[in-house]
Amino acid sequence: MYLDELASYVFVLRIVLGICTTHETSFTYDNRKGDVAY
Repeated sequence: MYLDELASYVFVLRIVLGICTTHETSFTYDNRKGDVAY
């Protein structure tokens, strides 16, 4: 149950950070992240 709560917290945190950042910054970050092979 702890992991589920942690996952929910991280999910919400990512949404909040996404709202706080501009679309241009997010777009650039996504492109740079896409270049890295994970």
